[in-house]
Amino acid sequence: MTVASQAKSRQSSAKRPKEKSLNQQKRPRARTGAVKTPDLATPVWAHETVFGQARIVAWEGNAKPIQARALFPATGSFLDCILLIRKGDTIHWEESIHPLDKNRVSTLFTDIKKFPFTVDYRLVATDGAVAWVRHSIIKSIRDGRRTLLRGFVRDIQAEKELELESLRVSEREQNRIGQDLHDDLCQVLAGVSCLMRVAEDRLASKVPEEVAGLS
Repeated sequence: MTVASQAKSRQSSAKRPKEKSLNQQKRPRARTGAVKTPDLATPVWAHETVFGQARIVAWEGNAKPIQARALFPATGSFLDCILLIRKGDTIHWEESIHPLDKNRVSTLFTDIKKFPFTVDYRLVATDGAVAWVRHSIIKSIRDGRRTLLRGFVRDIQAEKELELESLRVSEREQNRIGQDLHDDLCQVLAGVSCLMRVAEDRLASKVPEEVAGLS
């Protein structure tokens, strides 16, 4: 190859664009100031609105026995009016469950097969006050030999009171309808009885042998 042809080949190679690697082709161009790290701290308005107005508490604890290791918020929730049994940093949650609900709830907690899991029951304060709650478990984590559960506890006292009042209204309405039917039926039967007596008197004068059968 002559010197002139070698120089021409080098010039054409220099003009040819270099091929980009696959990684270089797919790599997006960074935009300065486009991505910001989210602030994970709960703002005050969210704390007051979500946990205060919704009357809900984040719950973390064990299944057997049912114990709460942590509540969020720890104070300022609807649970403040329920004096839960505490021993050190552990809340002995099961001891605050209503005696009529304790066995049912304890059995369900030790045999959770599907998440999310939800159960309604009553908590009893040390002064005897009763509060209905809806306990939802959304996650289960192995913590050594124990299973750590995470979920939410929501106040449903108002909901249960409305349900009870609805049942009372329905019961009262059923009793009223039954009484109306009873009153109407009594009047109808009284009228039929009078008509039968009249028919019996008429039949006695014309066909005496049929009176016994009519009676």
